[in-house]
Amino acid sequence: MSTLKGTILVTGANGGLGLAFTRKLLSLPPTADYFTIYTVRSSSPTSSGALQTTLSKRTTPHAVLPVDLSSLSAVREFAQLVNGQVDRGEIPPIRVLVLNAAVQHTSGMKFTTDGLETHFAVNHLANFLLVLLLLRSMDKDMGRIVIVSSFTHDPEYKYNSQYATDKIVFKKPELMAKPDTVDKKGDEWAAGMRRYGLSKLLMVMFMYPCICHTSDRRYELQRRLDADPILHNISIMALDPGGMPGTGIMREAPWYMRFIVQKIMPLFLGIMNYIAPSMPFRTPTRSGEDLVYAAFDENELGRHPKALNLNGRIKEPTSKESKDEAKQKELWESSIKFAGIRDGDTMLENWG
Repeated sequence: MSTLKGTILVTGANGGLGLAFTRKLLSLPPTADYFTIYTVRSSSPTSSGALQTTLSKRTTPHAVLPVDLSSLSAVREFAQLVNGQVDRGEIPPIRVLVLNAAVQHTSGMKFTTDGLETHFAVNHLANFLLVLLLLRSMDKDMGRIVIVSSFTHDPEYKYNSQYATDKIVFKKPELMAKPDTVDKKGDEWAAGMRRYGLSKLLMVMFMYPCICHTSDRRYELQRRLDADPILHNISIMALDPGGMPGTGIMREAPWYMRFIVQKIMPLFLGIMNYIAPSMPFRTPTRSGEDLVYAAFDENELGRHPKALNLNGRIKEPTSKESKDEAKQKELWESSIKFAGIRDGDTMLENWG
C-alpha cells in the first residue's frame, strides 16, 4: 500500500449517485493510485449487488464495507476499523471523504434504534460523528471532505414551495432529534420532505463559513479546522447534485410524482443537462461527474477549497438560515451531546 497516493472513502456507494460517482471514478486512470473504500448499508447481494457488478469490470485496490449509519455504535465501530488500518499502514491516509449516504422517508415519521428521528440521525448526526472520528486518518496536507447537500435545505428556493407550506426551519435540536408531534393525515409526504430538507440544512450549517461577530469563532467545522495546528489544511465543502430521476430516493413519493420523475423526465434530461448543466434536475451520470470534480479538482477549486458550496460546478451561497451563527453554535453543541463525543474521540483540538 506504500505506493498509493491516498484513500478515497465514499458512503452510500450502492445508491444512484454513489454508483454514478464510482463509474466516473473508475474511468479515470489515476484511480489505480488510490485505495477506495465503498460503504454500503449491508454487504448482502441485494444491498451491494449493483456496486459489486460495477467494480468487477475493473481491477482497482478497494474494499466494500458495510456500515449502518442509523446506529451510532456502528459508526464508531466502522471508524475504529478504518483508523486502525491507517495507523498500521495497511491503507494510506484519507485523501477524499465523500459523505453521500442519506435516507428520505416520506410515508410517516421513523426513528432509529438510538431513539432519534431518522433523517436527523442518518443524514446529519452519523456524518457529524464519522467526520470527527476520522479526522485522525485524513491526509493532513490535502484532505478534502465533500458533503452531498441539496437544494431542499432552502425554504425560499422556488422548487421547494410544493412541500414548504410549513417551512423548513431550524428548531431546538432536541425537537429535531426527538420530535414531539406527528404528521398530519394527508401531509406525510410533504412532512417527510421537510425533515429531509432540514437534515441537509444541518449538514450545511456543520460546514458553512460566515463572517463572525462574536469573540468565539469556532462554531462550525471549517473554522475549527483552520484554527487547528495540525488539521488546518483539511477542506470541507458541499455539493448540491440536484434532483436525480432514477436513483430511487423518491420511492415513497406519491405515484404521479414517481411516474413523472422516473418515467418522463429521463427521456429528455440528458439533453437538457448538456444545455443547462446546473438545472435543478440532473441525470445521475452528470451529478456523479460533478461529485468527482468536487472531490479532486485543483485547477478551478484550488488545492484547499475551504467551505465552498457548489451547485453542480457553480459556486453559490446557501440559505440565509444556514449562516446563522447562533444556530450553528447551538447545533454544534447539541450534536456533540447526541453523538456522545468524549475526550480522545477526535483529533480536532477545539471540539468542545
